[in-house]
Amino acid sequence: MEQGDTILPRVPLTTTGVFLHLLKSNIGPGCLSLPHAFSMIPYSTSIPVFILIALITGFNSLKLDKLAVLGESYSNLGLRVLGPRGGSVVNYSIAVQQLGVCTVYFSFVADNVTKLWGGGNERFVMTAMLPVCLMFVYVKSLKQIEKLSMVATFLLFLCLGGLVVMGIVEPTEDQPDFVKPDFTQEALAFSTILYSFEGACLVIPCRNGYGKHDDKPPFATVYVAAITVVSMTYLCFAVFCIYSFGPVDDGSITAFLVERDGSDVVIMLINCAIALTVVGSYGLQFWPVKEIVRADSITLAVRTEGYDAVKDVVERDDSYSGLEDDDDGSASSTSSGEIEGKAWKTEVALIVTTFMIAMVVPNVGLMISLAGSLAGTMSAVILPSLLDLEGGDGNKILNCVLIGTGVVFMIIGAGSSVAEIISSF
Repeated sequence: MEQGDTILPRVPLTTTGVFLHLLKSNIGPGCLSLPHAFSMIPYSTSIPVFILIALITGFNSLKLDKLAVLGESYSNLGLRVLGPRGGSVVNYSIAVQQLGVCTVYFSFVADNVTKLWGGGNERFVMTAMLPVCLMFVYVKSLKQIEKLSMVATFLLFLCLGGLVVMGIVEPTEDQPDFVKPDFTQEALAFSTILYSFEGACLVIPCRNGYGKHDDKPPFATVYVAAITVVSMTYLCFAVFCIYSFGPVDDGSITAFLVERDGSDVVIMLINCAIALTVVGSYGLQFWPVKEIVRADSITLAVRTEGYDAVKDVVERDDSYSGLEDDDDGSASSTSSGEIEGKAWKTEVALIVTTFMIAMVVPNVGLMISLAGSLAGTMSAVILPSLLDLEGGDGNKILNCVLIGTGVVFMIIGAGSSVAEIISSF
């Protein structure tokens, strides 16, 4: 292995870079689906639930920041605190959460683009998007997509500002007339709200990419600032859209407006720009899965080739936390290129899997609800509380309450989402 050769090297992020990564990892399809969620239930329910979910998500993310050793991945934190089985549960949960988000991205872009044509084949759009998403397997550090996040974040806020201007200039007279929602609507709405905080699994990767330096503010400070901006943006945007544009019946506010206003040039441009920002954010959301695949590839190499055969790779890569193998090291040396090649194939297969799932269930609203109830609850509510309960010094009663509430909500939300998906066929 040549000097300096490494697998996915960590390059320090700037304070601005990590702040923008935290913003962009959250503000995306989830934000644009909130007007739909808030249209399904009255404000007396949606606003308190939203505030509660925002507080729980932020509180649990700060738990992870406190529990994890600098440079330690979410997966290795689970392995250290919960043991091998617990580490596997954490891995599967993160993978399901992020792959669910990536699946929603396919559905969301297809929904927005086909509305520009006045209807069309959503699966064709997803197929055209696939090669672009596959290019993200070549990303080797969050630093490499820092500028992409900057551009995407700027463009996204520009689009949100354009929607606000539209709502002020041309408000609708069709004000929301809430009726008592049924149980399924409430479950779907709550799941969509939970999904909107879609960057929960990127907290530790961003923290590791940021590092700890005397000349930079602590990561916790940057995170609190970012999640505050995210939460305020979400709440104000959702309420504003409903009062400006009326009840929203689509999982994307921009797709809804294109369908309603037809050939309005401004909304069509905004819709195109939103779709581009979502495509550009696919790599950021796929990054936690990339870390898991990398760690698993190294672990497999250790088990099959022996520790000494991959010693150089292990020592240069902090995603591997296994113990030294007792092998005598007689196996031939395994290069980072070979391990990365195996990881690359797995990543391609996983991206194609998200594409195939989206092809089967193209309804963006239902996909968001399912991802939020199943994966979002596990990664943002249950796992951080479980890790704190076993390895932290937090309030045990509070952690148990959060775990129990998360499990109940996950079962109810996922059940309602699956039932709606089945009935949509």
